[in-house]
Amino acid sequence: MIPAMWEPFWIVVLGGALVACIVALVRARREVARERLAREQEVAVSERLREVERLTDEFLANASFELRAPLSAINGLAESLAAGDAGELPPHARQHARSIVSNIERLRRVVDAFVSFPERRLDPSTTRKATHAFKQLRKEPSGTKIAPPQRPAHLGARILVVDDEAVMRMLLTEQLKASGFDVLSATSGSEALKLVAEEKVDLVLLDIMMPEMTGYDVCAELRKTYSMADMPVIFLTSKDRPEDLVRGLSAGSNDYLTKPIGRTELEARVGLHLDLLADHRNMARKIADLSQS
Repeated sequence: MIPAMWEPFWIVVLGGALVACIVALVRARREVARERLAREQEVAVSERLREVERLTDEFLANASFELRAPLSAINGLAESLAAGDAGELPPHARQHARSIVSNIERLRRVVDAFVSFPERRLDPSTTRKATHAFKQLRKEPSGTKIAPPQRPAHLGARILVVDDEAVMRMLLTEQLKASGFDVLSATSGSEALKLVAEEKVDLVLLDIMMPEMTGYDVCAELRKTYSMADMPVIFLTSKDRPEDLVRGLSAGSNDYLTKPIGRTELEARVGLHLDLLADHRNMARKIADLSQS
């Protein structure tokens, strides 16, 4: 029993302790709510940053495509003129064409420094690369040597060029014909598949970004009938992100060239895959001969 004289004291003590507990509980709940709100804000900011990064990647990929496509066309046409595909030019005109090729190559490096996937982050390394590219514009000579077209070992090999851009089809066709190849062209994926079904085709140069049917879809359809050894497919595209490369190889392409494509590199890649195709056909013939003997 608590003496009556102490009852007010204990009531005050217990009441004070209860109030202190309530205050501590309220503060704890406020702190939990504050931490939860901070976490939610952090998650929201992180998601927003990821969305901004995704949009930035998409913008840079589209910018890369829109810049490289016309650069590739101009570069190819200038190389074709300098090499004399459309007829021999006067010396001063050849020099002008070579100057165009040289400056396009320099401009391509500047574009790569800003929009190429591996270098897109604005870090010190990217700044140094971009600065170096601009310095090269001032230091490099304006002319470049264009080797005359050499006749490849696979004269008469038939190549199908598939691109929805008329200027790209024209310049690729002229360059390949000047090198001794037989060339077919198609403006769409469906037209390309029809030509392959009707004509003998040794190798396909295939653009990726086409309306209705993409190059990925065309390649996947070709692989239902022809293996990579039976019909080489080389993708021609302005998109150079790693995921684009992986998707292209997964669709069954043999190779992947990024625009703008130099004439020498194009002929080297085509020649390489035609060499592999010839080896494959020779091996198949030898196996067939052995099986019959």
